[in-house]
Parts: sequence; C-alpha cells; structure tokens
Amino acid sequence: MTGELGYDCYAEAMTEQQRKTVIETVRRLLRHELSLPEIEESVGHLSNSKLFRTELEAAFDCVIEYRSADEWETAVRVCEALAVLGWGSRERVDAVAHYNGDCWDTFFVNAAGKRRFRQGRWRKRKAGWVLFNPEFHASPDKPEMPSKDWMQEAGKDFPAIDRPKLASQRNCLKQMPIVMGVSGASNRDTETVSMLRREFAEVLTKHLRPNEYGDALEHLYLTLNCPIPGVDRGPTGLRVGAYRSKQKAFSCDLTIDGGFAALDSAKQMAFLADALRAALSSLEDRFTQKKIPYDMAGLKRDVESAIEDWTTDRS
Repeated sequence: MTGELGYDCYAEAMTEQQRKTVIETVRRLLRHELSLPEIEESVGHLSNSKLFRTELEAAFDCVIEYRSADEWETAVRVCEALAVLGWGSRERVDAVAHYNGDCWDTFFVNAAGKRRFRQGRWRKRKAGWVLFNPEFHASPDKPEMPSKDWMQEAGKDFPAIDRPKLASQRNCLKQMPIVMGVSGASNRDTETVSMLRREFAEVLTKHLRPNEYGDALEHLYLTLNCPIPGVDRGPTGLRVGAYRSKQKAFSCDLTIDGGFAALDSAKQMAFLADALRAALSSLEDRFTQKKIPYDMAGLKRDVESAIEDWTTDRS
C-alpha cells in the first residue's frame, strides 16, 4: 500500500484515528515544528507503529543526499525521531553540524565514528547558507550507492537558504573523544605513523566509554605531523593548544622526526602513547584550573587500559 505522504508502507491494522495521528506527526516533524521533548513524546506513543517507522525511513532516504539547509534540517529531525524509536535493522547514524575551523561541516556518523551518506561544507552568503563541494560516504544500508569524493560534485550549484544556523541533532550518541589525524609527505615515516594511528584508534574505540565521562569534552584532536622534505615543522615533540569551550574541543600537535620508521615498534608505540598521556594531563590541568567537571581520571584509566592492550598485542 502507499502511505498518505506518498511513500510505500506496510499494511497495518490500525484505526483511522491512529493512522491520522501517524501522518500528522510525520508532517509536523518534516515541517520542523516539534521540539525534542515533543518528538520524544510523540515517538513514544507511536513506537509500535510499522507505518510510522516506514514513513520516517522513507523520508530519511529522500534526504541522504540533501541539497539545501532545509533538507539538512529534515534529515536532522528524522534522525532525532529514529534515535528515540530505534533504527531497527538499519545502522544508526546521527546528523551532526560542526565548525571545523574553516567552514561548517554537516555529516551523518555511526556509533564507531565512520561517516555515511552525504557530507557537506557550507558558506554563509547574503542570500543564506549554500552547500559546496559535498562528498558521499558509502553505507551498508545503500550498497548500490558508492562513495564519491568532492571532485565529482565540484562546481554544482545548490540553493541558498536564509536561516540563522544549520541544524544539528540534539540527541546524538557521544563519539569517541580522542581523534588522531596524520599530516605529512608520502614516505615510510608517514606510512608507519598512519598504520600505528589506525591500530591505536581501533583499540581506543574498544576501551573508551564516551557516555561516561561528562559533557565538557567532545573531541581531543591529536595531529601527528610527519616529516615533509624542505619544510620546517618545528621541534620534535608535543605542542599543546587551547581548550575551546564553545566547541568542547582540545587540540595538540605531535611533531615526528625523520627516521621514525626505522625505530623498533616498541619505541614507536611508546612515543605515541606518551604523547597522548601528556595531552590528557595538560587537559586535566586546564579543567582543574577552570573547575570544569569531567571524569578525567576515568578517561585516563581507560586510555591506559587501551595502551596496555595495544602494546601487549604487538609484543
């Protein structure tokens, strides 16, 4: 059968009044009229409705390649509803807007921190928010849609929407708080650091408990700066940045000397692990000075457990 919003949906035994409730709730959701408490209340009443789930999933499928700020908000509100209802057989994703220091990003992210579907970058113009150079990340729920880099979308025109800000999901799962990136030329040192970063990140993901530490920190960014021929990257070691309370973020840079790839693996791992320990201690000092509540002791214990696991497996 076809739902009243134009989507295919399952046949379901319900009264006409129940059907009207489902349709009106989805319409209000897609018109962005419901607050988060209202979404939670409405979804709670309709949690056993197959029609409601089907309409939500169909609405989501329509905006996984959003083209405007309004379509992005639709994606956000549907993700909020599905976060309450449950994603069923689908992989849960959250719809997040984040300022990356250069522009605003919007993206869907799963519980493991992997991006799915369209990721957009935005410019704020006089006429409103405009999407530019989006990319697409493959999802197991849409195997027929391969990943696409931003070059495949470069130069396309997207509509400007005048609104105060980009929507971001209000009931997201907390992500893994430690994010490591690699910067460097293509050489053995960079390849070695990239491999170690992947290993370390996987172990940290298994040991850390993002929902348990508090709300003051979303991400600790640790950038691993590998050698680039002809470029002075500064002294070897950790350079600590500032804690940005608005973004709930703390950034550090670790400069790595040439010849890192020639070290034995124990020294390589110890160098990265010690840098992360130092970054956490520096952040702890800032939280203590500013009396910011956060379970740094718990986070540090979990990091130590991950380091022990990582180094033991490698020995």
